[in-house]
Amino acid sequence: YIDILRNFQQVLIDTFNHAPAEIKVSGKIERYSLTGKQSDLSAWYVCHEFTYQLGNQHQMGLACVFGDHRSKLKGEWNSFDITRLTYSEQKALRAKQLEQHRQYQTELVAKYQQAQEQALKHWNAAVVANPNHPYLVRKQCGAFGIKQQGQQLLIPVCDFDGVLHGLQFIDPNGKKQFLRGMAKRGHFCLIGSTLTHPKGVYLCEGYATGASLHIASGLPVIVAFDAGNLLSVAERYRQRFPQAELILCADNDRKTAGNPGVTQARTVLERIQGVKLIIPEFPASTPLHFSDFNDLVALLGNRAKELLA
Repeated sequence: YIDILRNFQQVLIDTFNHAPAEIKVSGKIERYSLTGKQSDLSAWYVCHEFTYQLGNQHQMGLACVFGDHRSKLKGEWNSFDITRLTYSEQKALRAKQLEQHRQYQTELVAKYQQAQEQALKHWNAAVVANPNHPYLVRKQCGAFGIKQQGQQLLIPVCDFDGVLHGLQFIDPNGKKQFLRGMAKRGHFCLIGSTLTHPKGVYLCEGYATGASLHIASGLPVIVAFDAGNLLSVAERYRQRFPQAELILCADNDRKTAGNPGVTQARTVLERIQGVKLIIPEFPASTPLHFSDFNDLVALLGNRAKELLA
């Protein structure tokens, strides 16, 4: 039985490059983190014991479904050869797996709705952000459509109809945290008053980067919050606005292996037509932690605007 659990762990590793240290056979949804952050439980699995007949003997096996709500990857795995099951056994197994998938979707929707309610409470209780907030002053990026609750900045996470789904909190030191349980995939923060513009719309990762782009260009900016969300936001934007010009200003993550900012940005270009790409380029002596357009403005001042021409 231990070997069976290890086999399933390996399936999770092969799929997501990570698996929980312990596999629980509870028949319930078990969540775990793919990033090492305990607040980021995007991955899930359900394992249950399944009894089937092999010849004259009853056998006990393990049937599992699993997935990751961020990447939308999901799958099924069994410790036995499903083709050796009788028709009624296969039908029962399939019904159980479908039930588990529905259970996960129901739980996910409930979690998103609860987070949305919490986001609205925070947002309605907050005040317009003070442009002299330490983070905004340090980033020289101003306050555009954001709020403040105590010392925390509140960045709205919305859909293309302007519906609030969650919040990003930023403290004076720049520590960022999303509202627990919210739906981030495909959602964003809009800086500016419109989602389209004759000269184009910028797409970027972080709020400070987006604010700097908006100040420099005067154009609307869509903030996707991280590299992993760029494609989802861009796909939904293109569905809504098939002819609009979208300009992706990537983070140049020179310090990180594989440069995820540029890698994810190039994936967007491969998947979606009509997207332009700008990659911030830094002088050779620039510290490696400088990566985005906000950093470039801090380094070059108004000369950074030339990159947007």
